[in-house]
Amino acid sequence: MEKKEFLKSVSLFSDLNDAQLEQVAGVVKEKTCKINEVIFEEGTPGDALYLVTDGSVRIAQRVTKKREALSFLRKGDFFGEMALFEDAPRSATVTAVENSAFLVFSKDDFNAVLDSSPDVAARILRAMIKIMSSRLRITDRQVRRNLILSRGYIWSSPVIVGGTIYLGSDDHFVYALDTGTGRLNWKVETGNDVCSTVCYANDMAYVGSDDHHMYALDSKSGLILWKFPTEGRVRSSPWVKGNSVFFGSEDRNIYAVDVSGKLVWKYETGDKVLSSPIVSTHYLYIGSTDHHIYALDITNGVLIWKFSTGGDILSSPTIGGETIYIGSDDSSLYALDAAGGGLRWKFKTDDKITATPAYAKGKVYVGSHDHFIYALNGENGNLLWRYETGDSITTSATVISDKVFFGSFDGSVYVLSAAKGELIKKYQTEDFVSTTPAIFGGQIYVISFDHNMYVFEVP
Repeated sequence: MEKKEFLKSVSLFSDLNDAQLEQVAGVVKEKTCKINEVIFEEGTPGDALYLVTDGSVRIAQRVTKKREALSFLRKGDFFGEMALFEDAPRSATVTAVENSAFLVFSKDDFNAVLDSSPDVAARILRAMIKIMSSRLRITDRQVRRNLILSRGYIWSSPVIVGGTIYLGSDDHFVYALDTGTGRLNWKVETGNDVCSTVCYANDMAYVGSDDHHMYALDSKSGLILWKFPTEGRVRSSPWVKGNSVFFGSEDRNIYAVDVSGKLVWKYETGDKVLSSPIVSTHYLYIGSTDHHIYALDITNGVLIWKFSTGGDILSSPTIGGETIYIGSDDSSLYALDAAGGGLRWKFKTDDKITATPAYAKGKVYVGSHDHFIYALNGENGNLLWRYETGDSITTSATVISDKVFFGSFDGSVYVLSAAKGELIKKYQTEDFVSTTPAIFGGQIYVISFDHNMYVFEVP
């Protein structure tokens, strides 16, 4: 594409007529960069605006000694615009993500246009102000953070119901926050860390605690309605069906408790139960660190089948049609017949799987400690695509509207296309992300180990 035609397609120059576009095309310079080449460094003098004509770049700004805040720009985007107006150093480092090409509008050339053709410069300035204002509004929505008022680390994933976020913290509290403002609605203290994810049902919030109890809380006030004692930490997240609450405990047992807090049945496995249950019409499915996956009758806890893997099971099961999907510390994802427990297929990764698989439209998505997230055919386990992050992936992905949302221990929240695994957007927090993103009202809610909840705009 010729310079003039490209400039015409860029919003920054959309108000220019053909003659004015020719004038700008005559002064901008072409530049190419190879993959991973640094275009300019944060703190260095700025002397030009860059227009991306091909490829893509990463914008990195150091916000702490530990992490960088990242965004990506592609063909048609521009960066470095402040160099045209001020002599301040560059505020970010820009690196080519792939072989890329640019048009460079230097400060000297811009000033020459300003002197010779004030109308052209004025049109560019008006467009730039409009674009930068829009960017600021988007950025305000994308990186808004809500302090959780928690001094503890948070392993509990956020659950959002009716504009309220429910989550637990290892400061011993369960929190309810307003989605719009982050304002605290209520918090209630348990006797130890809360690593279990809240289950909301019938205006109640159910959650386990390391104090060995399962709690039932009034969702509006946080009032403790009852708590059920076990002999071990309850890190398993509960599942509510009908009048029963199902969960596991580190005391090796799987429990069914009625909604008034009375024991219905319990089933003993061979080791700790850190996995969370999933319940179908008749059966409950759950894993144990005794390496087995269990299927129990939900009415009486009678064993229907169990399946042995080669490692501890911290992953929780997912149902897709008539198949149960679950990961194991033996690095494999298993697909089992839901009715009989027979192996349909297994897929081997390069490290353990503690993340819970996500199932959508016949595909299974699962992260591994090998830094990859995988998309597999749900019927046969064939690999459709994989995407590499910078560290372990320990929690489930959220799949909505053909987009895959997930966090990584590299501190990032990723949005990929479900079809091909291509990166749509990457957001950065200041520490590792160990919770599953919640999507509500066009926004992504995710928690980082820096004690903050981040709220990003869904791209």
